[in-house]
Amino acid sequence: MFRLAYAGRFGSEKDPALMFSTVHALAQRLNGQVRFHVMGPGNPAEFPEFAAIAALTEQHGALNTLRVAEVIRSVHCGMLTSKTEGLPCFLLETLASGRCFGSVMLPSLVPFVVEGETGLLVERGQDMMQSAEAIAAGLEAIWQGIKTGAYDPDGIAARVEPYAARRLFKIIFEHHARIVAPPDATGLALAQ
Repeated sequence: MFRLAYAGRFGSEKDPALMFSTVHALAQRLNGQVRFHVMGPGNPAEFPEFAAIAALTEQHGALNTLRVAEVIRSVHCGMLTSKTEGLPCFLLETLASGRCFGSVMLPSLVPFVVEGETGLLVERGQDMMQSAEAIAAGLEAIWQGIKTGAYDPDGIAARVEPYAARRLFKIIFEHHARIVAPPDATGLALAQ
């Protein structure tokens, strides 16, 4: 059973119709052996495309960070179908957990989602169905790679280590400490 996850809102920029159509196309490719975990606020049933995958979906609702980590540890791969995206926390959380990631091609994801290492980015097609089929094919390829051991969870996690919260908070704290450092005897703030 291939377990996928998505965490976030269902705003139009996330392209929920494409997301649900992709999961449906993937389920057809894998004879229904797909489980889709959805975390976040909102009701996916508001979108007509969701009806085709409702039975394959586990809706977790809005979760705290510990519960999100639990769910991510229970899946194989995260996915996005967004039209635009910055650097989504969900991507970093998924990769930091050693899980693969499949998405439509977005420039901001290129440094993180590397084919054969951490997952796969797929170009958007001419229409929604073509896009759904292309992304589903990419996710199926990821699943085959996972089953054959082609993906190294430690290597996946290492890809985003520079963005780990503990590391970033330490850097931010050090910068703040320098800013508020007491002046030395000459009246100038100590520089590092």
